[in-house]
Amino acid sequence: MNIKKFLFDRFISAIITPPLILAFLAYVYSLIKNINWIDALYSIPPIIWIILVLVIVVWVCIVAIRKKMDYTNSGYVAGIPRNGWENVLRKDYFGVKWQVRTPRHDPVFQNPFETNKVPKLNVDSTPRCPKCETKLEISEHLLWHTWECPNCGFKKQTWESNFKIRDRVQNVVDRELEVEVERENSRIRR
Repeated sequence: MNIKKFLFDRFISAIITPPLILAFLAYVYSLIKNINWIDALYSIPPIIWIILVLVIVVWVCIVAIRKKMDYTNSGYVAGIPRNGWENVLRKDYFGVKWQVRTPRHDPVFQNPFETNKVPKLNVDSTPRCPKCETKLEISEHLLWHTWECPNCGFKKQTWESNFKIRDRVQNVVDRELEVEVERENSRIRR
């Protein structure tokens, strides 16, 4: 999304619309009272202008919070492997647990010439309860997401989407795997 489209979609419309509505109402008021519409616009009390500015500020704040919340497309699409997933560990991050998994071994499509034995790790997009490890139910509200455990009642509210946090966990897990592989390779070379 380019910057002009983002500004127009999110902010410009919020800044331009209220004054236009106010000018239109002043014009209608001037037709009813039979006065000049600019005089009607100037006759608006200062408290109305203050309220108008406050509405614009609140709108910009809501748009900024919603932008932080909107992260549904993580860029990583993981299909389900033919033989399913094998859970390898649970990672604690952001106050919840994340299931880390790898595709199960597939003897039919095994490549005998494959030299890369590093597993491909994938983090499940649904976090788990830190108390009972049940998958959390995720609900979206106007300004936050709520993660709730259907089993024990654990509840967490956040501005960030589970996909954005899942991507962070994926980066952490990938880096930990790289460090482990580097450590193993240096041990083998000795």
